[in-house]
Amino acid sequence: MGVQISAQMVLLAQSVLLGLAAGLLYDLLRALRLRLPRLTWMLDSLYCLALAVGAFLFLLRCSGG
Repeated sequence: MGVQISAQMVLLAQSVLLGLAAGLLYDLLRALRLRLPRLTWMLDSLYCLALAVGAFLFLLRCSGG
């Protein structure tokens, strides 16, 4: 069993895409935060929860279980 560089590159690309998706979600929620300043805490909590779940599921899938 050797180190497969192509598999590592795919994982890197997937990690970058996950980061881009997190940034896009943050920007989408930013528009709501500007319109509804009272809900800033709730939207930030929702973002953190979504990101934590997404990162956890990503790590589970990439590590094989």
